[in-house]
Amino acid sequence: MALVVGFVVGTDPGGEQEVDLTTGPVTSTTASGTAASGTTTASSSTTVLPDADPPASSTTASPLSPPTVAGPPVESPTTSPPTVGCRNSYDPACGPFRYDPEPVNGPMTVDVSASPNAPSAGEEVVFTVTVNDDGPIYPDNCVNSQQYGDLTPSSVCTAACMPQRERFGPWDPPPPEPRTVTEQFGHVYERPGVYTAEFTYNAGADCSFSPYRSRGSGTVTIAVQ
Repeated sequence: MALVVGFVVGTDPGGEQEVDLTTGPVTSTTASGTAASGTTTASSSTTVLPDADPPASSTTASPLSPPTVAGPPVESPTTSPPTVGCRNSYDPACGPFRYDPEPVNGPMTVDVSASPNAPSAGEEVVFTVTVNDDGPIYPDNCVNSQQYGDLTPSSVCTAACMPQRERFGPWDPPPPEPRTVTEQFGHVYERPGVYTAEFTYNAGADCSFSPYRSRGSGTVTIAVQ
């Protein structure tokens, strides 16, 4: 908006001067005329002042931070303890002992024959025993037993296990040990009758770490005259 300052100077009939300061819109007016004798001649002048430039205003907008969205809590990943050092280990922290992979253990076979098959009382009978297995076989071992079917005490005993260091965790299985063992046993029947002789083998024994431990038995019937 322009500021208008106006000055009106005149003389009234009484000889007094008047000064009129008028503020109004931007206009420019010049009036002149000749009055009859005895009239007042008035001259008016309007001066237009230029507008002052309005003060510059500046607004600086701060960048807005993105809203923070709360998500689900992040859980720390859980990992299993490494088992590389537990293979073929004696450390109890590795867990129960086992073979990995699990080996296949075949059955044991025990075949028995007698000669003569129909002996006379008091005659010696020779028993031939053949054992086949994929694990270790210990002939004439205390873990084996012979029972002849009469009242003769059987040759059964309990073997003490040899001390062995305890194993833990997975172990590599040993290779099979297929073996064939043949043994002979002599026995005399004092009285006539029908007898059943039994021969039992326990390969590897119960306290061995061999995965091919097997137990087997074989029988033969004798008719004593």
